[in-house]
Amino acid sequence: MTSQKKNKKYFALLLLTIFVSVELFGIAAPIATASTQSKLDEAMDYFGVPKDQRTFGVADRKAEAPQVRVEFSPTNPKPGEEVTATAYTSG
Repeated sequence: MTSQKKNKKYFALLLLTIFVSVELFGIAAPIATASTQSKLDEAMDYFGVPKDQRTFGVADRKAEAPQVRVEFSPTNPKPGEEVTATAYTSG
């Protein structure tokens, strides 16, 4: 791989990181989302990233995280008293 191609890839990765950061953290709220999205699409097209691989952390693909509930017995122990913890999972 030539140095120029390598530099272009690093630059595209930097741009992608900046665009994603702006979208996720709202760093530049006045910037129009459509403008940011179009620039991101241009960069992805330039580097040949297929359109079906352009999703990052899409919410509908995420499963609900497992939940854990821990109960202690006795609930208010005295110093030195043995405590039993029972964990219940869901999800």
